[in-house]
Amino acid sequence: MDSRLQKINELITSYSLGKFNKKLKISKKLDEIDAFISSVNMLGEELNSTTITKNYFTNIFDSITEPIIITNKTGVITDINASAKMIFPIHSQNFPAINIDTLVQCIPVDLFRLLRNDLKKGKSKAEKEALVYVDKGRKMPVVVIMSFLKSAANRKNGYIVTIRDISVQKESKDLIIKTIIDTQEKERLRFSQDIHDSLGQQLSAFKFIIGTYKHLATDNSVKKMLGTMNDAIIGLQAEMRNICFNLMPKTLETVGLVAAIQELCTQLKVFSGVSIQLNAASNFSPLPKPLETSLFRVVQEFVHNALQHGKASRIKISLQNTSKEIFLNLKDNGIGFNLLKIQQKKNIGSGLKNIHSRVEAYGGTLQIQSGLGKGTIFLITIPIQK
Repeated sequence: MDSRLQKINELITSYSLGKFNKKLKISKKLDEIDAFISSVNMLGEELNSTTITKNYFTNIFDSITEPIIITNKTGVITDINASAKMIFPIHSQNFPAINIDTLVQCIPVDLFRLLRNDLKKGKSKAEKEALVYVDKGRKMPVVVIMSFLKSAANRKNGYIVTIRDISVQKESKDLIIKTIIDTQEKERLRFSQDIHDSLGQQLSAFKFIIGTYKHLATDNSVKKMLGTMNDAIIGLQAEMRNICFNLMPKTLETVGLVAAIQELCTQLKVFSGVSIQLNAASNFSPLPKPLETSLFRVVQEFVHNALQHGKASRIKISLQNTSKEIFLNLKDNGIGFNLLKIQQKKNIGSGLKNIHSRVEAYGGTLQIQSGLGKGTIFLITIPIQK
């Protein structure tokens, strides 16, 4: 056997081990075996060049500080960079068994589908804010950006997903929203007190005067007229109390959140006839007043929407807490709505925007479950900040 054939076999073995920088010398025979050696040498050069290029781009890929995930068309992960591996512990041998929705557990849960739908509409990239679960269950606010992964022939082979940490920006935004909300609530409180102290006292004085004249009057028609005026003032006083309650419940300021929600439920049962059930933990701990006010406004807004827009006949409110989190669950049996439009931020009313703002301002999460004819459920979780 020609020794050159043995050397070719050894060279190909070296190539299989990733050693592409070896070559064989061409003999003076310049026969068919030398032609084959020349072809094998050229193969080694090409493999070496490809490996250098791949390593070059791999180094760039891994040097990017933002987590990057590569998926196929269905969202199954094919590669992730070093930054992503630090946040999401994963090994390449697990590919292609993991879907991006499994790895990047976030809110909203169907984020990949929403981003993919946006790209199908002709956008070059799609992005949405989300909360990503990272180490030890910690939730990190991020912007998830997704674009098509294209081949040299411009074919769409999958997606490139970039995850950008916006914790600092989110904290600044939340602080601004908190300040705006607190300012509004303080103004509501001042306005409520002004109405109660000035208009309330005047109505009480008028009621006393009319009652006195009614007692002294001898003409029945005059007595009837004064009685009508007295009833009108009683109605005005009731309306004024409702206005003051909506502006800032006295119970919320003096007793606390659970008592204020219970008072709200009692009032609405009387005026609307709707069954409203409150299930609150018996040991529910007092919270900072601004947070209690925001939670009360969330309940108030949900109940208002359930009655006015949802046409609900039953509403359930659950309020629980642990040492670390507050859980507020709201449910109605109303007509519901198209959840996809809400997720895509279409036709969002000011009430739902206010709820989102109040929950997010305290680092909380809001999950909505609804469908046409299926009622609505709000699952709200807010961390307790020490």
